[in-house]
Amino acid sequence: MGLYPPPEVPKTPTLIRSQLPAAPVALLYWALLLTAGRLPAQGTGCGLTVEPELRNTASCTGRPTGVVELIVAGATGTVSVSWHDGLTSPQLTRRNLPAGDYSGTVTVAGCSADFSGTVPTGPRLGITNVDNDCRTGCLTLGYLPLGNAPLTATVAIDDTERDFVVHGFAHRLCAADLGLDDFAGRELRLSRVVDADGCATELSFRRTIQPTNVGRLDTLICPRSGIFVGEEYFDLPQLTPQRVRLPGRTTRSGCDTFVNVTVDFHPPARGEISPLICANGEYEFRGEGFGRGRQRGEVILRGAARDGCDSTVVVALRFLPVPTAQLDTLLCNGAPDVVIGGVRFGRGNPTGTVVIPGAAANGCDSIITVRVTREDSDEAILTGDGIVCADHRLAQRVFYRGNGVGR
Repeated sequence: MGLYPPPEVPKTPTLIRSQLPAAPVALLYWALLLTAGRLPAQGTGCGLTVEPELRNTASCTGRPTGVVELIVAGATGTVSVSWHDGLTSPQLTRRNLPAGDYSGTVTVAGCSADFSGTVPTGPRLGITNVDNDCRTGCLTLGYLPLGNAPLTATVAIDDTERDFVVHGFAHRLCAADLGLDDFAGRELRLSRVVDADGCATELSFRRTIQPTNVGRLDTLICPRSGIFVGEEYFDLPQLTPQRVRLPGRTTRSGCDTFVNVTVDFHPPARGEISPLICANGEYEFRGEGFGRGRQRGEVILRGAARDGCDSTVVVALRFLPVPTAQLDTLLCNGAPDVVIGGVRFGRGNPTGTVVIPGAAANGCDSIITVRVTREDSDEAILTGDGIVCADHRLAQRVFYRGNGVGR
């Protein structure tokens, strides 16, 4: 059973615990406070707190019918209450108050705490619970009344209104009395409350009546997945509660069971790696291959995320530049061919490209462009433009061409 805030409250109210005599658990007492919560006591080491609670409102006719009770905790001893209007009393309840603002100080055993707030005018009707009994087709409306009794409230189901006299803390309203089969899916409204002095307060309480047996399921599921609830399948976010009937599941009272479902997805678990590989290399990640033909792609890791969902890893290859070199060599006429990187170069194959596996500093293949040139002649020609004897030595000017040795 739910606990609903009251439709009308005085200035800066706070709702607090019950101070009423024992009542059904559903009728939790939410009192309208004069101040917004507990105020700390003044003085070192004091744990005194004061909670002013409104017990009755003032009449709109001017009659001083307001009642305030101070709930004191955190200290023991003789209590003294000093009100702002000069009244000092050991009493924690003050009656016959007209509408207006009130404040003061409570002192207990040398500790003090201030309080303040407003006594409003006119009746109040705070709703504490709305219960729908599918067996009888009746509603139980729980409330907390404040005002000069008897109070009369106006209630409406959809467009049908009726007044009822407020007795105690609950009112029973049956669908049959209003010519209805049941209340499920209909809107309940409380529009006003009037006290014995004819003072009226407009109310704005609204509730859509749910079936009695309604549960709630708020769940997170993995991306790209779904979940069955009853006969409904959810594979998209459902952030607004959707009511789902659970077929074949009824309570002992024979009422259907429903569940309000909200569904959202765990945030996707994604990562990216960018391995650096050789220009013509290949890369394998979790059994999937990548290379020049597939430089980027997604790999799904089943159940690898912390929430038990799949993880997605994006693989984006990067390629090292190709190391290249140029080799020009000169062979003597008649010398044998040379073999470079397993390839023979000579007259029949003077140029070409050779791949040297793993020869680069980074471990990748190197590509060498080879060009072989042979000398056309191995003839050496000596020519001179004169013979000069000097110190019995022969001086010659020598020109070298070919592969011989000239002196």
